[in-house]
Amino acid sequence: MLKILGIIAILIAVVLVGFFVRGQNNSLNTEEKSQVKEAQTKQAPVLKDISTREATGLVEKNKDNPDFVIIDVRTPPEYAPEHLEKATNLDYSSGSFRSELEKLDKNEIYLIYCRSGNRSKKALVVMRELGFNEVYNMLGGITAWTNSGFPTVK
Repeated sequence: MLKILGIIAILIAVVLVGFFVRGQNNSLNTEEKSQVKEAQTKQAPVLKDISTREATGLVEKNKDNPDFVIIDVRTPPEYAPEHLEKATNLDYSSGSFRSELEKLDKNEIYLIYCRSGNRSKKALVVMRELGFNEVYNMLGGITAWTNSGFPTVK
């Protein structure tokens, strides 16, 4: 008999806890419910390294996308003679690099590169810190790009 009373007490406790938890969820105000829903549906940022082949696919896929930006993080003298078509030059080694990035729309799609992939890898870290949502770093930089036979603007 004591066992049965113990089991009944446990069942009652479980039911009461269930009602309490459900009541807590229902007591969220509209703003809190909206924030919970946004957090559940928000995608995690995409900040990753990609190969030159993947980069060409990304460029082709976004050729008519006004929210796609290519950034060459080399110095202006490196950029001038050869770069990817439609690339914008933001010099990683300049003192204003971070502040220039802060002016950009963090919700656009970015492809970044440098000569060999070293500076653009560091730029990716800065962009992550600044809260960019979708950034692709081209491994091997423009050197790998041209060695693969992909076109550049001269």
